[in-house]
Amino acid sequence: MLTETDALAKCLARALANEPKSFGSEQAKLATGVATTLLAAGSLDTETFGRVIARLGNHSALRQWAVQHGFIGKEADALAIKVSEEIAAEKERLAEMTK
Repeated sequence: MLTETDALAKCLARALANEPKSFGSEQAKLATGVATTLLAAGSLDTETFGRVIARLGNHSALRQWAVQHGFIGKEADALAIKVSEEIAAEKERLAEMTK
């Protein structure tokens, strides 16, 4: 059986191998696919699988970890980009209301 650390390393290696700019849903999907394969192959027990999946689902923490260790850059992630767009739209809407 793999340890949680070994399993996470395999999952994250698959997700980060193509040098993405961020860690988001696409990378999480790749990583969880590896975890599922490891579980099906009997390389993980269900308890370890659950912990690995929980950690992979925390995109924000994984993104911070990946930036800290140089696996990805500090570019804005999808949520930050969407929030910026929404703020700009809200400012535009407020400006129109004051005219």
